[in-house]
Amino acid sequence: MVFNNRNSMFDRCKDFSTTMFIFIALLVVCGCSSARDAKPISQLAISPDGNEFVFRYQPEHRESSLVRFNSSTGAIQILPQPLDEVWSNPTYSVDGKWLAIGVYAVNTQHSVQYTDSRIDVMRTDGSGRRTVVPQDGLIKSIFRFSPDGKRLLFAEGSEGRLRPTGFTIHEVDLETLGISDVVMANFYRLSSLAYFKRQFAYTGYAPLSYLDRQSPVPDKYIPTANVDQKNQWAMQSNTMMYVTDAHPEKLAPYMSFDTRESSWTWQQEKEIEGLRVASKTNRMFAAMRHEDYPKDRDLRHYIRDIFEINADRTFRRLTFFNTVQFYGFDATPDGRYVAVVPDNRDDPGRRATAIYRIDSINGEAKVFEPDLSKLSMPH
Repeated sequence: MVFNNRNSMFDRCKDFSTTMFIFIALLVVCGCSSARDAKPISQLAISPDGNEFVFRYQPEHRESSLVRFNSSTGAIQILPQPLDEVWSNPTYSVDGKWLAIGVYAVNTQHSVQYTDSRIDVMRTDGSGRRTVVPQDGLIKSIFRFSPDGKRLLFAEGSEGRLRPTGFTIHEVDLETLGISDVVMANFYRLSSLAYFKRQFAYTGYAPLSYLDRQSPVPDKYIPTANVDQKNQWAMQSNTMMYVTDAHPEKLAPYMSFDTRESSWTWQQEKEIEGLRVASKTNRMFAAMRHEDYPKDRDLRHYIRDIFEINADRTFRRLTFFNTVQFYGFDATPDGRYVAVVPDNRDDPGRRATAIYRIDSINGEAKVFEPDLSKLSMPH
């Protein structure tokens, strides 16, 4: 989906488990309805040439770190993260020289402050780090560099009573550090955002009904509604994709699925749960829940694969993992390569730390397994 805008409104959350749910919802690439064990590798980013990866590595009973892995040489290193910080959501610039990251503080009790974060930009080796969006009591997640590398798109939100609401989308000028609003939404969840041609794209859960509570499928967004009205909207629609200009007068889905049979997200067969746009070619790739799986398999969960969205808004399937979810998903700026970390619970032959790189031109898939034993984890 594509979106634009800045301030987010969330009700205060006091329950720790709810806070963790919010954090997961903000950082998730592809959602899953059931609770799952933590994945050692997640939040995958692929370099423009397709040879290097940066990902979040979470050892058992340890804090996470960002790891840089070269698939050609096998070289692997931990990016130098201060002991009082946790880094997340690495994102390459289009030229491959820079990374944007989310930074969360760790207090003296070793508790990560997930409800307050900032955005830093640094070189790919971790040097030259500077803050481009400061901490201000809100949660910042999902970052995308503009095609010219001069701006950064990001989502921002706060805690809610039961779940996150009030996401907004903003853009920061990386030279002046001025922040501008793109879209003031109030979505239950935003899982992706991107630059698409001269517009903005994003995916997320949209309200079932807007102001009149009559329409079965949301077809507009009214930015002039007051906060109380926005917070009353029911949020039971399927994930949809949007493409908008900045400050749209109404928000219409670029792509959505029939919700007439059921208004509950978990009962619907198809959902776009993650989006990546190749910024040089504007090719669009989606992590999507679907029902096109081998009928001789007894699957007890929804399955997901990667599809390319064609110009006529049809889909071309790129993977056949039939996985319950992806822990990482990214694409190169030219659209040549798509990289994923699938959940492998239904295939014991696949390693939990395997990174799959799919050539979108010829369909060739390569599997890389970083040697995590070479890492010297900080104490």
